[in-house]
Amino acid sequence: YRIFDLHNEVLMHNPGLNCFIELKPLTDLLRTENGIYVPANNFGQMMKETRLNLNLAYGLKTSEFGFILSLLGVNRLLSCIIKNKEDVMHNFDLNIAN
Repeated sequence: YRIFDLHNEVLMHNPGLNCFIELKPLTDLLRTENGIYVPANNFGQMMKETRLNLNLAYGLKTSEFGFILSLLGVNRLLSCIIKNKEDVMHNFDLNIAN
């Protein structure tokens, strides 16, 4: 990774660190009730969902949001909930396997 300051000068560089994008269907990862994503029933599983940023989908309709897109390095760097994978593939020209 590289971290730049405002003048585009490299402040830190680590060529050995790799990042990748992960796209997963929320229905495979979260429990639903009445078409809404809800937390797990037990505390341990709910904390696991939170560490995976799945809590971003709690309260959202399954019919409106279907996937979580994450940027992963050593840890989860960024996650967002998206409607469908076609939007990601079209906007970012990604070749994502089913």
